[in-house]
Amino acid sequence: MREVLMVLVMASLATGILAPFLVLRNLSMTIDALSHSILLGIVLAFMLIGEFNTVLLIAGASIFGLFTVWLTELLANKKLVSKDQALAVVFPLFFSIAVIIITKFLKNAHIDVDIVLMGNALFTPFIRMFHLPKSFVLLAMMFVVNVIYIAVFYRPLKIAIFDEDYAKLQGIKSKGIFNGLMVLTAMTTVIAFDSVGAILVICYFVTPVCIALMITKTLKSLLFFTLLFSVVGSVLGFYIGITYNVSLSGSLAFVLMMMLILMLIINPQGLLAHQYRKYQHLKELNLNLLLMHLYKHQDNTKELGYQTIHTHLNWTTKKFQIYLKQAYDRNYVENDDERSIYQLTDQGFLRIKEVMGSGYDKKSRRLH
Repeated sequence: MREVLMVLVMASLATGILAPFLVLRNLSMTIDALSHSILLGIVLAFMLIGEFNTVLLIAGASIFGLFTVWLTELLANKKLVSKDQALAVVFPLFFSIAVIIITKFLKNAHIDVDIVLMGNALFTPFIRMFHLPKSFVLLAMMFVVNVIYIAVFYRPLKIAIFDEDYAKLQGIKSKGIFNGLMVLTAMTTVIAFDSVGAILVICYFVTPVCIALMITKTLKSLLFFTLLFSVVGSVLGFYIGITYNVSLSGSLAFVLMMMLILMLIINPQGLLAHQYRKYQHLKELNLNLLLMHLYKHQDNTKELGYQTIHTHLNWTTKKFQIYLKQAYDRNYVENDDERSIYQLTDQGFLRIKEVMGSGYDKKSRRLH
């Protein structure tokens, strides 16, 4: 089981090092297309070669993945359809052709739709290379190649992602650099595809980046946190899958999505923080409403009376007491027991001045 975890972690690292550049380039759907359409490349290569355990299969599938990207770009550049529409046409076509070929002509081959979608990570230790799982070795090689590519082209990639016009002025061949990135993406996808399946490949490429984007704004830290969340999700998903005897790819994808939802809730710009800011704003609004009512109806015993003020505000007694306590705590309101009314203090008038942007005359206790 330790070797299975090693494969999953290495798959997360190999995909995670490329993921930020792809997501920032708005290529998330392209990754989805690649992870499905390469199945046709694998099937066609297998029909030509006759075996799965060969590097030629990886090469054939990678070439077909690049063909998918090229065909999508070709359709999009014709301006007849958008890029999203082109992707929606191309990858379902290739994936459906692959499924038809598998079910019709490759019934006895060790490949089916379930393995395509969910992978077979538990079986990776049985195919060895250099006394290690073959998938681990290939993914480790791919990780090293990806790291070298990112290290060499980090600056031009960074410039081309955020300002393509400036990249052109600098003489950066952004198209060639991104084509190289897509070659590595296709190769990484093909290698990871065999062990973790199409669903988890998509999750590895997209979800950790989305989580990291919520807590960081620099590219270097984005790379670090993407790899961190990928590894953490892999480890947690692995142990959950083993403990409850469920699909590893499914449990890993589930854990990554739960991490994303949790970050959506707890991050400084997330749902929880948004609701808290909204609640605080509402509290200030209601407090200002109380102070404005006290100012507008000064000396009106009916409007400001101890027993009647909450009805004129159209508030419940409980709600009124909450905001009255806040006004007391901030020294905005005081009691006039002789007339049994509430009235503003000088501090309360200054607060009204801030809200209305007016001056305050202490003698007349009026704004001007």
